[in-house]
Amino acid sequence: MAGFLDPNAVSIEAEYTRYLDPDILGRIVLKNFAINVLGLEPRHIRIPVSRHGDVGNYKDLCDAGIRIGNRTYSVETKCSRHTVAKRSRLVDPRPRWNFSKLLYSARSKQERSDYELLFAVGIDSPGFEDSEGYWRHLHALRKKHLSEGRPFDFSVWPHDAAFLTRCGFYIMPRVAIRVN
Repeated sequence: MAGFLDPNAVSIEAEYTRYLDPDILGRIVLKNFAINVLGLEPRHIRIPVSRHGDVGNYKDLCDAGIRIGNRTYSVETKCSRHTVAKRSRLVDPRPRWNFSKLLYSARSKQERSDYELLFAVGIDSPGFEDSEGYWRHLHALRKKHLSEGRPFDFSVWPHDAAFLTRCGFYIMPRVAIRVN
């Protein structure tokens, strides 16, 4: 698409992944994690395409359902690319991940109780506010991975197991979350 995707991008896959909606990206990474880290079968992972459940199949207010053993857990996914807080003040300008709406929804002051587990994934790449540093960061990340003896491919998709090396994970029960 002219004018939107970088025509000089090193990898079109990385360029597309960069623009994926965080809700969709979080769900893709959750399924990747469940299959490749937890060892679950795809049939034990239920992720609706629609925000309010898949029509005709089931209605679930959470982002996903995962069956482990004899129990199904409702899972809320959150996804964040890193941001740099207080960039202009140069006070501790380290990248951070921001996750919001964990306890309360955006439209309501009612406490959320529609999920049991939080799956928050931090993608190791800059957000849109640092568009000039995106490719520079990916090149630095590749150099770091290769120096540590790990493979790195710019063209890896979020559903590939290798994409998980670009992520950090917070998995916790809903009852353990104290701040929004």
